[in-house]
Amino acid sequence: MADDLFSYQADSLMRCAYDLRVVASSVREGTVDGLEDGVDFGHEELARIAGDFCARWNQGLKLLIGGNEWLGDTLTQAVHQYVASDEDAARVFADLNSELTRAGL
Repeated sequence: MADDLFSYQADSLMRCAYDLRVVASSVREGTVDGLEDGVDFGHEELARIAGDFCARWNQGLKLLIGGNEWLGDTLTQAVHQYVASDEDAARVFADLNSELTRAGL
């Protein structure tokens, strides 16, 4: 059960790292700009509000993530180190358990 939870958390962090890279790349390439272009909102004021929202959303993404793919790379490296440390600790405890079992404890 604990292994499943650990695996799930590590997988979730890796997914987060991937998503960070995708968003950063999209912002850098400009593919998030103009998402509202060509959308018929059917109401002039609604179109203006949606356009303003999208422009602010894009600006927020640029400021927050910008072309910083390194965020995803850093998170990926941290997950690998976290998993390796956990595996090392599991080996140490398994070896200790074996020695205690052999000693009859």
